[in-house]
Amino acid sequence: METTRVEMTRNEGGSGVAISYGFPLPRVAQTILIILTVTAPMVTLPRPLAAQSPAVITENPATDETESTESQTSFTLNVNVDLVELQVLAMDRVGRHVTTLGPEDFHITEDEVDQKVSLFRQNDLPVSLGLVIDNSRSMTRKKDRVDVAALSFVGHNNPDDEAFLVHFDDTARLAAKFTHDTQPIRETLGRIVPYGQTALFDAVSLALDTIKSGEHRQKAILIISDGADNASTLSFEEVLDQVRASDATIYTIGVFTSPSAGLETRGVLEALAESGGGRAFFPADASEVPALTTQIAREIRDQYTLGYIPTNFRRDGTWRSVRVGVRPESRITDIQLSYRHGYYAPRD
Repeated sequence: METTRVEMTRNEGGSGVAISYGFPLPRVAQTILIILTVTAPMVTLPRPLAAQSPAVITENPATDETESTESQTSFTLNVNVDLVELQVLAMDRVGRHVTTLGPEDFHITEDEVDQKVSLFRQNDLPVSLGLVIDNSRSMTRKKDRVDVAALSFVGHNNPDDEAFLVHFDDTARLAAKFTHDTQPIRETLGRIVPYGQTALFDAVSLALDTIKSGEHRQKAILIISDGADNASTLSFEEVLDQVRASDATIYTIGVFTSPSAGLETRGVLEALAESGGGRAFFPADASEVPALTTQIAREIRDQYTLGYIPTNFRRDGTWRSVRVGVRPESRITDIQLSYRHGYYAPRD
């Protein structure tokens, strides 16, 4: 099990006592109870810790734990921590991934207030993946290329990844539940016959609901479609709100028969990707889709995970605007960052 370490230090009489405890840390805005035993009288910290001195959170892949044997008087210390995690992709001016940045290179603000980077991670961890594939009648000629692309997407990733498949025509269906084996997805895609109209919004909503049960902290959804929604029961605004409330990164690929045919859908796919912290792609031809899905799979691997404990500790369910930048001291110029630009605060 992957572990994140929370470390706190206190000084008494000039002597520093370091306390640490390792525990699995959820992704966004989860309340954590830490129970520590030290040599000291009873102490109670007001909530939240972030309003006074944020805990220092660093990724610790090792599981080596050292327990103090010097405790004489014990007490319970309750610390409530709301951690916001962001998946951030950095690219240079020609689109190459920048993978040499450290936590000190990033600058985060929430509602224009500076935040301290408390968690930093960059490694190839397993991902929970969702495929949302358009199988309306207009996809008939593109189906073979899109099927190859979908399998390429799940096949180029970590062997511990899990993936599911949602496909849609007049309605949206969970065609293959979460699986670590691509064979069920391959067989399902092979049986699907394009039919009917386009329930894109319902399909995205179904995928967002499904990915909540993913076993991995990092989550991503790939949507491939060629047409405007004309059959969903949900509105675009309703689905966009779901995207903003989700912790999954959204990627979209628009496969259109002509530039004019995709005018309406292009804006929708761009908005879904931007709100989901990912990117939208619009190949000139369906033959380019497999290469794009391989590129997206690589992007997921090259993302940084940045975490911070918000200075705004109110749990009021409001939207928080987040901006991430690269500090000039990094000496890397013309960096483009792709990430979620906000989140809904938790509500008690």
